[in-house]
Amino acid sequence: MHLKLSLFLLCQLLFSNTVNEFGSSLEWAKGTPKIKLSEMRGKAVFILFFQSWCPKCNVWSGEKLKEFEFAFGNDKNVILIAIKTDGGGISGALKYLKTRKVTLSKWYVGSDKGGSYHANYYKERALWNYMLIGADGKIRRKGFFGTNWNSGKLNLGTVTPVFKGEYAKEFDTVVLPAERCNFKKALAALPRVKTKDKDALKKVSDELISFLDKMVDTSVKKLNDPDNDWGSRYDEFIYLTMIGKNYSKYSKYTFVKAAKVNSSKLKLNKFIRKEQAADKAYQSLMKRISKYSGEKRTKKLSSGLKNIVTKYPDTKYAKIATTEL
Repeated sequence: MHLKLSLFLLCQLLFSNTVNEFGSSLEWAKGTPKIKLSEMRGKAVFILFFQSWCPKCNVWSGEKLKEFEFAFGNDKNVILIAIKTDGGGISGALKYLKTRKVTLSKWYVGSDKGGSYHANYYKERALWNYMLIGADGKIRRKGFFGTNWNSGKLNLGTVTPVFKGEYAKEFDTVVLPAERCNFKKALAALPRVKTKDKDALKKVSDELISFLDKMVDTSVKKLNDPDNDWGSRYDEFIYLTMIGKNYSKYSKYTFVKAAKVNSSKLKLNKFIRKEQAADKAYQSLMKRISKYSGEKRTKKLSSGLKNIVTKYPDTKYAKIATTEL
């Protein structure tokens, strides 16, 4: 049923285990939160890059998607993301997945304009690819989605559920979005839960806030650890900056205060600013080269990467660029 590897050349992966946040090229389905991979720490994240034009892929894609959905669609420790890379916008992505009989409520669905984000991971415009990000935020596995692999053997890392116990359905408006890392929606739903069990509601609230406190506390320690390189510390800076900005409405909570205070301390740090500049240059390059293909794309990519290595030595993105050259 699945395409054999001999039918298609697997694309060469650009770098080992580094994952970038979703950029401006991503459009998400209505109602989807602004997805941040850093906010999904503690969960395994499966990203599917798909296209609709390939007739042979369309023969097996529906069955393969349902197979994977059956294995992980109800697993609260796994986040499923499907991203269309060959145009058509979000409406095209949703329409195609519906024809494949996908349960859309189990996936975050997006469209990658020009395949720009996809270009971070594949040198050529590939067909169906996947990327598994472990609970530690590192890429654990990636390849061609048509490959017949045993999903039960996926290395998810040490996953961390938000809630330790099970709760009644009346708390689903908080529990379900939280387990899908839509914490803003979960926090907004807390005061609107209609229940007579106030003790259970308090427990749900306490577990949610405790989880967020722990995630931020871990990040703060990594940010301020002088033994960590500045590339790693920059990742934590980005995460904490995002928390401080996106959760400003909930500034009464310790995790928001801690994120704001610690990210502000390093906002003007020369090493952080250098990492920011390298990050911006790299993302700009990926966006520019998405317009090209073949030899022309390769030349422009090589030239741009060399410029990043020269201009921003010792940064996270200079190291990434070096591995790509």
